[in-house]
Amino acid sequence: MAFNFFGTFTRAQWYDFRDFISVQRTELEARSRWLKAELTRTGQVECAYADDGTPLSFTASSKSYIGKLLLAYRMLGGIPENDMLLRTRDQVVFLNRGIDQDDRPRYSNQRVNRGSQRFDRSLGLAVEDLKKWQLEAIKVKREHLEFKIKRALDYADQLQQEYDMISSLTGFAVDDQIMRVETTIEEPGRFNVPSGVGDRHGLGVGPPGDFTDPNAPFDSAAENQRVPQGSG
Repeated sequence: MAFNFFGTFTRAQWYDFRDFISVQRTELEARSRWLKAELTRTGQVECAYADDGTPLSFTASSKSYIGKLLLAYRMLGGIPENDMLLRTRDQVVFLNRGIDQDDRPRYSNQRVNRGSQRFDRSLGLAVEDLKKWQLEAIKVKREHLEFKIKRALDYADQLQQEYDMISSLTGFAVDDQIMRVETTIEEPGRFNVPSGVGDRHGLGVGPPGDFTDPNAPFDSAAENQRVPQGSG
């Protein structure tokens, strides 16, 4: 991974990353325009659910990629609201704390925690036999399109997330982010970034120095230890 560091790195690594940022910030506006256009092309699904957790409707623009996939699914006899439980990023499913009025754990989409079933295997094998001779039809008429719909839905969610993030950035916001990093590097007591400007791979960064040890001044130089305020 490029710029493969987190909270401990060298000055050279930071300077290289900062130079890369200066190029990328000029592309923010173009990236934002592309994301908006790609969102329009891909489309976004509106997923409406009843209070009991059953789907009411999955709708998307008929001109979008997702809208066309949903239309194709219906033309092949499928009913998305009956066959799938599509959800956008803001409709996460989680297990509620405690139990409901029926003394059963329940998820946020109203599904009850099913537990285990002793005889599930025998019935499952019977169903599996029924599926075997029509697997190709199931794949062509259902699974392939379901996979494309879900992948497109996830792609649209990621596009929207990146668009929202980039739309909030300006040149000043990027400057603030850079300043936050550089200010944090120079905070008193920091052991993160050695003062030397070399070592672009960070191979020479040693452990934090232990100043309770009487030999600390000697160990710091011998082991290339990190010491406060970025020196070392």
